[in-house]
Amino acid sequence: MRTRWILAAMILAAPCTWSQEGAASPEWRLRAYVHRNSLSNAFGVQRAQVLAAQILSAAGVHLEWDARAPEIEIQLEGPVPGDFRVGSLGYAEPFSRSRVRIHVLYGRVLAIDSRGGSSAILAHVLAHEILHVLEGNAGHSGDGLMKAHWSKDDLSEMTHRLLPVSDLDRALIRMHFSKQYEGTR
Repeated sequence: MRTRWILAAMILAAPCTWSQEGAASPEWRLRAYVHRNSLSNAFGVQRAQVLAAQILSAAGVHLEWDARAPEIEIQLEGPVPGDFRVGSLGYAEPFSRSRVRIHVLYGRVLAIDSRGGSSAILAHVLAHEILHVLEGNAGHSGDGLMKAHWSKDDLSEMTHRLLPVSDLDRALIRMHFSKQYEGTR
């Protein structure tokens, strides 16, 4: 956690051209693809993809769900043993050489809310894990989208409104895309 704050101070102290306008109008593009499993409800997953794109749009990222040449691939996993990544709804492997860099423990997502809120929860899990890949770390915030473990109140809240992306996470995203841009010059 301390490393994140030091990194944040360095990023925020650096001059930047990103503004609040970037939050309203995404300035970066990202393609992702979800591999579904037999448990997945196509409508529920599509609704989650739309909501995840809205969450990331507020952070300046235009997320396109596209199977053609995705930069990030996501696997919806079925049931997993109870002792596997206890308390987690998903995990990211930012530096994996595999095409699949995010795993959503979809069985656990479904188990949380069977009354229709699972799409909203899945959307937050997708956005959370995508941010781990973009930030290139496993760091978490004390609240909001990048909180390490969402409480029952957080889970309930996300069925009514989108959890916010912190200024620190916006800065880390900006740094990711800046590095990517510099590599293409």
